[in-house]
Amino acid sequence: MATFVRLVKAALHSLAPGERISEHGICYERLPGNDGRYSIQLRIDGQKVHRVIGKESEGASRQNAEAVIERLKTEAREHRLQLPKARKSAISFKELSSQYLERLRQINGKNTKRKEEQLRLHLIPFLGTPPCDRISSFDIERYKAHRQRSGSALATINRELATLSHLYSCAKSWEWIKERPFQFKKFPEVVTRTTYLTPDQCRALLDEGIPNFTCLSASAWRLECEHPRFSPSASGILICQTGAFFFNRPRRGLEISRLA
Repeated sequence: MATFVRLVKAALHSLAPGERISEHGICYERLPGNDGRYSIQLRIDGQKVHRVIGKESEGASRQNAEAVIERLKTEAREHRLQLPKARKSAISFKELSSQYLERLRQINGKNTKRKEEQLRLHLIPFLGTPPCDRISSFDIERYKAHRQRSGSALATINRELATLSHLYSCAKSWEWIKERPFQFKKFPEVVTRTTYLTPDQCRALLDEGIPNFTCLSASAWRLECEHPRFSPSASGILICQTGAFFFNRPRRGLEISRLA
């Protein structure tokens, strides 16, 4: 147990309302009406801890504050026993994200640039400082609600959640963490049905005389059938009054997808 020199009864009773004394992470503040309030404020495993223990009139004492500190330190020790080998404290989500991106660059991971933007612009600002293994399912639900309020599309949020899930899956496989501490469900998305057209069907589509359309070419594949209303291209966007279609050439014929 710590030895107290300042936080003793004689010193506490001499305080005027509004004055306080702190020692060994325990703070005592004198309140009006000859009352006092105990609180704790210290760092445990690199994390700030600030809690109000209670007032003297409610039975709170320095011993209560000491007991709370000891319990928190015990919980921290028990938590360290569950960490991967050679790690004494859990890293923050921000640090985990940085190491994840660096590892992806080393192994030429897919979509690294997009994942870096999702983490830097959205996930890290919201989840950044807590230990990576203390992020809960409730935190993820709060993130989903936050992104919805900002006007983000459900599909966009789902892509960000996919990056988050991939980050933790990789961290587990690389033995940076033992388990992913949360679960979540993605938002349902509308599945766009794709229709495959043969060159003859494509010709018939164009022969319908769709008014006021333009073709935005994306490459230089020439359609097998020449058509006066169709510029030669492998893929592009057909825009008309009845809607917009994206087309490209799969293994068979031409693939037409209506854009929402």
